Amino acid sequence: MSLFDFAPAQQMTPLDELFKQYGQQPAQQMASPDEPVKAADSLAGANGAPQAEKKSMAKILESMPAENAARILKDLSDREVKELLLAVKKRQAAKILAALEPDRAARIMR
Repeated sequence: MSLFDFAPAQQMTPLDELFKQYGQQPAQQMASPDEPVKAADSLAGANGAPQAEKKSMAKILESMPAENAARILKDLSDREVKELLLAVKKRQAAKILAALEPDRAARIMR
């Protein structure tokens, strides 16, 4: 047995924590060999989350109170929060931004 026989330990990301908290699994899409892969679906975001996972996360954020969503998003980078808020309905995104610290909300809006 060598060092290469062991898989590296998986560290949970804030997105994984959110999925765990709300009992949902991220949507995993795999293209068939005959089907071309769309660039947006195959690209990972800044935190390595595929587009399908971000869409699923946006739906979860839409379903929870803005204050709870803001508390969860505080552990994500401004870029990750902005990407998620762009996928959330405008009214809910506004409520979440209002629940964030004013300085951070302003940075995200830039």
